[in-house]
Amino acid sequence: MYWVGGGKITWRLLLKIFLVVSVLAICINSASATDENPEITNIEDNQINNDNSLSENAEESEEKPLVQTKETTTSKTIVEDPLVKVKYSYKVKVAYKQKYKSYYKSWYKAKYKVTYKRNYKRWYKSYGSWKYYYAYKTYSTWKYGWKYKWKYKWKYKTAYKYETRYDYKYVKKSELENSNTTDPLQQYLKPTNNCQSTDSRIKSLATSITRGLTSKYDKANALFKWVRDKVSYTFYYNTKYGALETMERKNANCIDQSHLLIALARASGLPAKYAHAQCKFTHMTVGHIWAEIYVNGKWITADPTSSRNTFGTQNNCKILYWKGRYAQLPF
Repeated sequence: MYWVGGGKITWRLLLKIFLVVSVLAICINSASATDENPEITNIEDNQINNDNSLSENAEESEEKPLVQTKETTTSKTIVEDPLVKVKYSYKVKVAYKQKYKSYYKSWYKAKYKVTYKRNYKRWYKSYGSWKYYYAYKTYSTWKYGWKYKWKYKWKYKTAYKYETRYDYKYVKKSELENSNTTDPLQQYLKPTNNCQSTDSRIKSLATSITRGLTSKYDKANALFKWVRDKVSYTFYYNTKYGALETMERKNANCIDQSHLLIALARASGLPAKYAHAQCKFTHMTVGHIWAEIYVNGKWITADPTSSRNTFGTQNNCKILYWKGRYAQLPF
């Protein structure tokens, strides 16, 4: 302990004095800092004001009832398109063994008769003495020789044919409904470049030919007979005139005659298409075109190239093999 004057200074007194001085020093430093930076005081005031406003808003929110706002959200509803089992047909090229006759030479040893001359001495008497000369006789003998004759035996070779087979597949119901709504016969009623079924001249001719007829069969038969009897046949390849020019010329090949007949049929509201096959005629084998008209639920053959043909029959040629059927000819 220290003695100063007449008093007594303890450690506790010193500690108290030190604490008081330090507090006074801190207060003096903070006052000088606020004088130098007035923005700090503004920030503190703003913070206090914000705290007050937040408290006031909180009180107002407690007093006011809560209101829920509905948000309109566009949600897409996804509808599944079910699958439907559908039967369909397709053609397959199939190889098979075809039986046929194979001809060959069959050799054999045959016995045959051979004739030959044999010489001998022929004696005769001349002036009392015997003389001779050589004469001959025809003899025959049997011999053997190789001959042949044609024979046949059955053999097999690999041939090909087309078979129609059936199978099932899954199709979306919407696609199936769309395919059912579209009429497959509509493509056989549309006009083409060489089959001008919507032309006014074709329509007027079709109307004049079918005037007074009510049934579809009678109309198709009348159109077929008009083209067969009025348009003569001339041989040339592919399309040359089309339906309109054939109607004016009245002279065409099988393709242009088919153009005219199909145009008249389509102008009358009858579905019609082209039939194409390799055919054998009396003097030649060549590709041939004719028309087929849809009447009463079936396709009827209409070949106007010969007077021997009627509506539904084809007597002027023999079909060797088919090449196709078309709504519009590619040639």
